[in-house]
Amino acid sequence: MSKLRTAWFRSLAAGTLALSLGAFGCGDDDDGGTNPGDPDAAPGDPDASGEVDISVYCEDCPEGGEVRMEYVAFTNPQGMQPDTLSRTIAFFIKDMTPDHYPFPVIDTCYDFSTEERWPIAQADDRAYVDVGTLTITGETAQPFEVAKQEEEYRDFLFRTHPAGAAYYSQIANMTDQYTLPEEHYTVEFGGSDEFPATTFENAMYMPLITPTSQLDEDPFTLERDQELVVTWDTSETAVPDGWESALVIGFTGSEGPRILCLAQNDGEFTIPAEFVNAQLDRQPNGGLLARQLVTHRTLELDDGEEAGEIEGRRIDFLTTWCYVTNYANPVED
Repeated sequence: MSKLRTAWFRSLAAGTLALSLGAFGCGDDDDGGTNPGDPDAAPGDPDASGEVDISVYCEDCPEGGEVRMEYVAFTNPQGMQPDTLSRTIAFFIKDMTPDHYPFPVIDTCYDFSTEERWPIAQADDRAYVDVGTLTITGETAQPFEVAKQEEEYRDFLFRTHPAGAAYYSQIANMTDQYTLPEEHYTVEFGGSDEFPATTFENAMYMPLITPTSQLDEDPFTLERDQELVVTWDTSETAVPDGWESALVIGFTGSEGPRILCLAQNDGEFTIPAEFVNAQLDRQPNGGLLARQLVTHRTLELDDGEEAGEIEGRRIDFLTTWCYVTNYANPVED
């Protein structure tokens, strides 16, 4: 029986600082599928087999892909932008070189155009695994099947997935049906010739709200050589006991997200001037500032075979409640 440490992170799209880590043993259920978690157990509790291995950090776990579900609200929509949308992406990796990229660190900003770190870095040598259908079911939210893409696809983190790579994606405006706050979500693989049907119960938790900010009312302006102080209200950002959350603050636009900062959810973060300048250089005509309240859990990608070809790789399960605000660049002489 293989074991993979399951990590609860205080930050999103970048595992950041691991505050509590545990390893759950994976076992077969009565249907022949795999159920890597006890739906009634809080994170860090023993699984159904009673096995738990408290670790220190999961940075060296081989990557096995991700399931990422987001609720996005545009605070000042421009042009064709909707008020809200729901989007889900997923992919699964059975082999890659290198086998993982380092996590970013809490209370730090990164320029991902020069840093090779999870989750944006992609190995050139990577092999995807087809898990069959992919279905996500909430406690009261409408179940939905995430569509498998057949053609080459670029996801909203600007990572490219080749044609035939079993990449899953769904974008919809029906946020009130699919991505309800304060709910746990179960993820189910339908199974394929290379991977068995698998159920991950209690795999995801959608937080209540992304903190409102002083930047939400109108498009704001970035100023060269000036730091940007972002403040937010933390009064409605609690998550259940055992779950950790944090803020990811990032600039994005036509070239995708490249400047990302990982902040503790304490109400204020300062983006240094050097990263403001980097964004002004990259997006001279303005862009978007995204603030994401994120929960993150990892579970094992394991094909369940005695001498399995796929085991010990982590799947990152991420849920995000995101505010997106338009910003303008100053007119320079």
